[in-house]
Amino acid sequence: MNIEQTKTRILEAINELSPEDLAELQLFLDFLQFKEQPKAFEKSSQNIVKLEGLWKDLPFDITDDDIRQVRREFTLSLQKRREKL
Repeated sequence: MNIEQTKTRILEAINELSPEDLAELQLFLDFLQFKEQPKAFEKSSQNIVKLEGLWKDLPFDITDDDIRQVRREFTLSLQKRREKL
C-alpha cells in the first residue's frame, strides 16, 4: 500500500469516528508529534522539577489491590475498544 492509499484509508476512518473518539485521536496525534520533537530539553537541568514529598500531607487510603483493580478495569476497557474496531 502506498502513502496516498494509506492517507485515504485514514481519512475514511476518521470520518466514521464518534466525537469522543475524535478527541482521543487528537490526543494521540499530539503525542506522536511531541515524541518526534528534538529531545534537547531532556538534557537541560533547568527543566528538572523535583516532586519529592509533594503529596506527603495528603491522606490516601489506596492499597496495592486498589491499583491492581483499576489496572484490570482499564485493560478490559482497552480490549473492548479494540474489539469494536
